[in-house]
Amino acid sequence: MLITALLNALQIVSADEGALRQAAHSHCLDAQWKLNQAITADVACDGKRDVVLLGSTEHEVIILVFRSGLKKKPDAILFQTSRVAKETVSLTTESLDVDDTDFKQMLGETPEGFRRSKICKGLRLSDGQKDALHVYWHRKRHELSAWSL
Repeated sequence: MLITALLNALQIVSADEGALRQAAHSHCLDAQWKLNQAITADVACDGKRDVVLLGSTEHEVIILVFRSGLKKKPDAILFQTSRVAKETVSLTTESLDVDDTDFKQMLGETPEGFRRSKICKGLRLSDGQKDALHVYWHRKRHELSAWSL
């Protein structure tokens, strides 16, 4: 059953690369998109699978989260290329099942708007050089937010 679910998720991302490209370019025409790193996961914690795309411009790395299909406006979060190297950046999912005591040891407090979840997924943006950025759905502001060490 788990293998079937994984295959279904992969089909959504790989089914129509043209649709992914068009959706991404409609948001930011001059960005280069890493369509081979597209992800499906429940990032917005609404019980639905979102499509997540990673791209970059000359000065920014962009994460788009399409919550309501590829034709609707995505949620976006941007990071300066001085913070993350666009040439080596990668995006993966990560668990949000993090205990408050773990955050207190790492950061001194739990990030604002973060809510622990065994179902929803966070995103890990890493360039292999600096501390990774951890992207999550901010439960109070209903938008993407991030923390790092």
